[in-house]
Amino acid sequence: MEYAKLDDRPIHIIGQEKSGIFKDHLETLTRELAPKERTEPMHFSVLTHEYIRKEVYRTPDLMNSYGKRTNWGEKMYVKVDPNSSLVLNIPTGIYNDTSNYPEKSDLIGVERILATLPEIVSHRYSGGLFPMELANGIASMSSYPSSKILQRFLEDNSW
Repeated sequence: MEYAKLDDRPIHIIGQEKSGIFKDHLETLTRELAPKERTEPMHFSVLTHEYIRKEVYRTPDLMNSYGKRTNWGEKMYVKVDPNSSLVLNIPTGIYNDTSNYPEKSDLIGVERILATLPEIVSHRYSGGLFPMELANGIASMSSYPSSKILQRFLEDNSW
């Protein structure tokens, strides 16, 4: 990601957290955040390392810097409309362990990503995005009858 950014060929990609501590934290905030009406613009917040340590994890004195070994992107909360809020990961390139990092300008392709989000939000599931919904539908074992899966497994692995 850093190479593409330096070569002025940024890759616009996001990850989404559908559950966990960040999603739980966003749920506690979302009732108070705009937009509260569909006519209002979306609201977003880039989470700095300091904010994550103090407000999300509530452990300001972590021995290791937040995200140094686990994330390929930085966290961002987005409330697209009154009923759709998302936890996104957006790459920045090389990791920076500064406490007030990142800022909006550090997130690769953030303007384009934010412009695209309203078009790909699915209202079928809370915080759903069409690409994720489609991928999950294709990969889901529940889409196939379990007896058929077992039958195919036995046929393919019979001696």
